[in-house]
Parts: sequence; structure tokens; C-alpha cells
Amino acid sequence: MVNSSFISSHSPLNQLTYLMFISYLARVFDAVIAVKSNLDSNQK
Repeated sequence: MVNSSFISSHSPLNQLTYLMFISYLARVFDAVIAVKSNLDSNQK
């Protein structure tokens, strides 16, 4: 991760925003994987 030490040494609010951003990215990634697998199964 880039600047992870900078973020953790910063304010708790910044850390919370960072964690929310990470969980948001994880959800988007899961959604993309689900859509991709749906498309793959539809093509067969």
C-alpha cells in the first residue's frame, strides 16, 4: 500500500475514510466478479 504509514499516523477520521474506501473497493470488486461469472455462464 502507498502511504499506509502516513494514513495511520493521521487523524482517526482519515483512517475511517480509508477503511470505508477499502471496503467499498472490495464490494465493487465482488460485484465485478459476480457480473463476469454471470456473463460467462450465460455464454455457455
